[in-house]
Amino acid sequence: MIKKILIFGKGFLGNRIAKSLDNTFLTEKRVSGDRAKLEDYLSEMYPDIVINAIGKTHGPGVPSIDWCEKNKKETMRSNVLAVYYLAEACARRGIYFVHLGSGCIYNGNNDGKGFSETDEPNFGLNREQFYATTKIQAERALKRLSKKYPDFKYLVLRLRMPIDDMPNERNLITKLLGYKELIDVPNSMTVVPYMMPAMKELMEKEKTGIFNLVNPGVISAADIMRLYKNLVDPSHEFDVISLMKLEQDLVQAKRSNCYLNTDKLKLSGIVLPDIRNGVIGCLTRYSKVS
Repeated sequence: MIKKILIFGKGFLGNRIAKSLDNTFLTEKRVSGDRAKLEDYLSEMYPDIVINAIGKTHGPGVPSIDWCEKNKKETMRSNVLAVYYLAEACARRGIYFVHLGSGCIYNGNNDGKGFSETDEPNFGLNREQFYATTKIQAERALKRLSKKYPDFKYLVLRLRMPIDDMPNERNLITKLLGYKELIDVPNSMTVVPYMMPAMKELMEKEKTGIFNLVNPGVISAADIMRLYKNLVDPSHEFDVISLMKLEQDLVQAKRSNCYLNTDKLKLSGIVLPDIRNGVIGCLTRYSKVS
């Protein structure tokens, strides 16, 4: 049974987790390098689990990871340093630490197998996208901490392109509706309504290490909007463009397009609906509240 959960990060996913799971507290506490103050705060709150939902994926005037390219210091503070400070405080206090990571550290489909949790990242290592670089660095920082503190229990949930059934500017459905040009490249994605019970089960089992928390299979942005057109709004129009055109003309940083393997999740007893059915369910509910 999950006891007290303390959530850092009041963005889209932090709020969504707080609303979906029981016995949570969504804190406004800022994470800094003052270890004593952070540990005192954890002692005061006395959580059983700390969830880190802090992370920069966009900023003022730029609703995408392109913002990170021009704001590297702030991105580094949120995506790497805050993770390290918070994780070390948890390690020192014996608190189970859950970090929302990203699968956007891979590109391709790994010869059709999908990338597993043990595969080395192949995207972001050469700074082709600064956001991906920081997500790799955060995972490596956690691995170093686990060697420094052998009893440190931590769980990394690699998410991709979260899709929800409620309108929100960070929900992939809402974002895609604002674009008139889309690519048709298959990707792994995370359907948020299924992510929440899976996350809860992993925490109840006190799983540690890295898990690809995505729905099985792949789907493209264009596929999602085709389903939207069929199920929700037949008048919706968009054009399909190539990945080359997207990266040359429309975005600053290269984009990760990848397939993540979900065998480890399944072996842990967690079976999620395939991505297409998950998206259809989200679109059906989304249409009723939007």
